[in-house]
Amino acid sequence: YTVEYQSNGGTGEYSDPDIPADTEYVLKNDLETGISKKDSSSTGWNTKADGTGISYQPGDILTINSNETFYAQWTKALG
Repeated sequence: YTVEYQSNGGTGEYSDPDIPADTEYVLKNDLETGISKKDSSSTGWNTKADGTGISYQPGDILTINSNETFYAQWTKALG
């Protein structure tokens, strides 16, 4: 299976291909994926781009049994 990370309005994308079924997978952080957004801070990942899906944080552990896509969630940086 493949786990994809989408920047969701930011820049960059990341993919982890060829993950075997039933693998315990640790979600990556934005530094590991290279995903960023100018003047914004990451607030985690969501299964839907609009944030209405399931929210996850970097370091959360999931069992992978299908292709998954996670969308970066952002908050405007202060200042």
